[in-house]
Amino acid sequence: MQIQFETAAPIDVQNFSYLIVLNTAGNNQQPYAQGLNTNFNNWSYFFILGGGSSSVVGGTQYTNAPGLFQIYQNPATGTPGTFRVQLVPNEVTFVPTIPSGQYSGFEITFNRCLLDLPSPVATPAPSATPSPSPSPGAGSDCPPGVHGVLGALWNISLFTVDTTGAVVDSLSSTGPTNTDYTFSVAPETLDTSKSDLKPANSTGVQNPASQIVGITVYNTP
Repeated sequence: MQIQFETAAPIDVQNFSYLIVLNTAGNNQQPYAQGLNTNFNNWSYFFILGGGSSSVVGGTQYTNAPGLFQIYQNPATGTPGTFRVQLVPNEVTFVPTIPSGQYSGFEITFNRCLLDLPSPVATPAPSATPSPSPSPGAGSDCPPGVHGVLGALWNISLFTVDTTGAVVDSLSSTGPTNTDYTFSVAPETLDTSKSDLKPANSTGVQNPASQIVGITVYNTP
């Protein structure tokens, strides 16, 4: 799957972080920006690029390549936590521009099996830092093109975050934390593409490098 994160100007990975958030639970609920402050409700995974808000991921910066985090339920506390997925070569391809040139932004192409992982914690209750789960690289038994519940949708949101951790923009046309939009794709439907562009009169942001124009997803075998 390839996701294009489309912005109004070239990205600024020093002052902003760019998040691609996916809900792969199959409940067709959109992951919204409030998830950063509300126990990651309807967040399953997120890719993060940039160092603008390293507090989101415990101080780590991803200015050269994106990182991937899984949201998991901690049985010891009953609350969700974030777990960094260990990536191996060829699982994620990052291009810091969109080759078509129609929009600024960046694109990532990734193995869909990366979003089909078991919880990184086991019973009994885990320690504060869970051990890395096996990487779904070569030899994975993840079925090609079929992930989770057959026919279920993956809901996807885009966010830009500033150095204070505040959400600057989203796919909403009326405000970065508003919940007036939905965007979903069917992961087992191959050779398809889907786009969503924000209306031209959408609420603007001060820095065009953090202004989200839209999203395009390509799904291939």
